[in-house]
Amino acid sequence: MLKCFTLSDGTHLPQGALVAAPMLMFSTDPDLLDDPETFDGFRWYKKSLEAEGRATHNAKWTTTSPRDLGFGHGKHACPGRFFVAEETKILLAFILLQYDFKYPEGQSRPATLKHGEFFYPDTTKKLLFKKLPGTKKFSFL
Repeated sequence: MLKCFTLSDGTHLPQGALVAAPMLMFSTDPDLLDDPETFDGFRWYKKSLEAEGRATHNAKWTTTSPRDLGFGHGKHACPGRFFVAEETKILLAFILLQYDFKYPEGQSRPATLKHGEFFYPDTTKKLLFKKLPGTKKFSFL
């Protein structure tokens, strides 16, 4: 906070306080998602297919909503989210076309680590990368 602020319910936020949105709450709530604790790489794709009758743009991951606050929402939504989406697609395509990757023999997906509102696989575990043979030409390089 740049200056002290008191909310309508009387909660006082002192200058310098950090305010965060409860993103984890929405992504792990079984009332909002089917089996939220199980990884499903196609979860949001399937959700977009279920959104029959809605405008096509609502299925994009840059669309904001009160239940998905990764890019914020409303007039304060991140204006750079569209650029991030395109950059992420380019990086992912580059990696998939250039490299083969897998876990070492006998190892599967590492355990999930939780840190505040964020959860991710254990980054201390190894992931094997091998450059695919042949030369690749990309117009963006």
